[in-house]
Amino acid sequence: MKAKVSVDQAGRVLLPKALREDLRLGLSDVVELDSEREDIRLRPVRPKALVKREHGGVGLSGGTGRGCFAALLFVQEVRDRCRVITLDDEESWSTIAGAAEKGFTSGRIYDALLLRCATKANARWIYTWNLKHFRAIEPEWADRMRTP
Repeated sequence: MKAKVSVDQAGRVLLPKALREDLRLGLSDVVELDSEREDIRLRPVRPKALVKREHGGVGLSGGTGRGCFAALLFVQEVRDRCRVITLDDEESWSTIAGAAEKGFTSGRIYDALLLRCATKANARWIYTWNLKHFRAIEPEWADRMRTP
């Protein structure tokens, strides 16, 4: 892609939206700048892959086991772009106890912990494939829940 862009008063250059989309650049992504004489080159800095193909499947980088660890790439991407919310002992315990008192078990207790983190972060939206369970756990947040 070729485009003319200008430099603003702060020395910033806005990359055209089409270029950002083509290169999958998002907010806070890092680019490497290289200049030589009159040429300037920008390259996206991508995290190192956590997985590699081995034994006909996908495995951890440097590992010898079999299995599919593609989810690790997703987790790494989320971790690079989001703030991690943690619960202290009291928040965790009260959430688990409250969910158990309502008759929730196993995965729904985990969902309750996720919703407690969202509450603590004052999340604007909560994305889940399981709207029914999430809305049952935290009905007052139902209008903030969406499917991806």
